[in-house]
Amino acid sequence: MAIRFRCSCGRVLQAADSAGGRRMQCPQCGQLLTVPGAAPSAPPPTGLPIGAGPGSIGTRRREIEQAIEQFSMWKAFARAFVYPLTGSGWLMLIVIPLVSIPLRALMDMPIVFFLLVFLPCIAWLLFIGLHYGWIIQVIRGAGDGPEGELSWGDADFWGGRVWPALKILGTSIVILVVPIYITVQWARAMGFGEGASAFVVLTTSVPILLMWIFFAFYYPMAFTIVATYGNFLASINPVIVVSSIVRVPGEYALVWVFATGMYLLSNFALVPLASVSVVAANIVGLFFRMYVVCVIVSRLGFMAYRNRYKLLWG
Repeated sequence: MAIRFRCSCGRVLQAADSAGGRRMQCPQCGQLLTVPGAAPSAPPPTGLPIGAGPGSIGTRRREIEQAIEQFSMWKAFARAFVYPLTGSGWLMLIVIPLVSIPLRALMDMPIVFFLLVFLPCIAWLLFIGLHYGWIIQVIRGAGDGPEGELSWGDADFWGGRVWPALKILGTSIVILVVPIYITVQWARAMGFGEGASAFVVLTTSVPILLMWIFFAFYYPMAFTIVATYGNFLASINPVIVVSSIVRVPGEYALVWVFATGMYLLSNFALVPLASVSVVAANIVGLFFRMYVVCVIVSRLGFMAYRNRYKLLWG
């Protein structure tokens, strides 16, 4: 007998009895859901406490906790470099940058006639659905544990890829773009770095620099929430984000340093190649930056997996 349950988007899903407790993706909205456990066919064996029988929730949780204990924080860092290449991951790291080239060209088309307005918009939606859709797939796969392999999945492209990607962009705008823009404008009004670039303005004053660092430190947890669960409102709720950081302060700080270092690496590692050939650096950069992003989100997903009973998101 199949297990039937409903997603928050209204879609009724169905899974086999053996899938109870596992996670599956809603094909309509892309949200990751836990399949409700099937009704037990028999009570636990006599003499065992409740929650100690074979297949019980208590047993399942202990198995997960043991697996998490074996997957140490340092193993998670090492696995993050390999995980994006598992399954069809290596293929997507080639295909997505290649497909992004014509899409970026269409996005940069001059807006003159109706058709030239329509094409850049469609290209932009296809780009974020492809690019961010795969990033979401990587972080959700890592959130289920390090042993799985990546696949594109069968989620609906517009509802399961583009819509979650738009939520990520919304979170980025609310948490990073708007606060930094307001800070830069305020700093310029106060006479800090007048006429200079935003980066120069943000690094002119120590208080402004600290504010910038705060937003940058705050963002990865918000990104993890919205990318993993597709919950935009939770990702911009400071109570949820800050309380999540407080629950895992040590690992989160290390992951933030790791993510920042990898991001800087993606920007400066190709400088020597660019001094020889700008074209070669741009081509290599497409693939290298995509891989670096997948490494970062893999580690964020592993953080969510290792601390699932501390974060209590789902």
